[in-house]
Amino acid sequence: MTGAIIGLLIHAVFNLSRIHFFLLSGLLGAVLIVAMIGIGQLLFKQQAMGSGDIKLMAVVGWYVGLSVVFPVFLLSVLCGALWGVGRILMGIYLRIIMLPFAPFVFAGYMIYMLPEFLN
Repeated sequence: MTGAIIGLLIHAVFNLSRIHFFLLSGLLGAVLIVAMIGIGQLLFKQQAMGSGDIKLMAVVGWYVGLSVVFPVFLLSVLCGALWGVGRILMGIYLRIIMLPFAPFVFAGYMIYMLPEFLN
């Protein structure tokens, strides 16, 4: 939660006129994860993600903005799916296990921002 507070303070100081934009971005990030939790519970009949993932995507939304939060979410899901397929192909994935989603969110963010870092 500290990251969320720091992100909002940064935007309040430097972008006060656009603070509503970043709050909406955080809300979108949280809603995307809540939707994924709902779909996971329907498909697997168990908890698919935790509340930490909701908070993390909200913070990502607050930091990156509305136009970036959805692509980061999609890249995060893609990274998680590739990890799962890789485990299946290697014969490691023998049962359903709970993996933290945070590393995949970080990977999705880094993949999306890679062109910015290279310039």
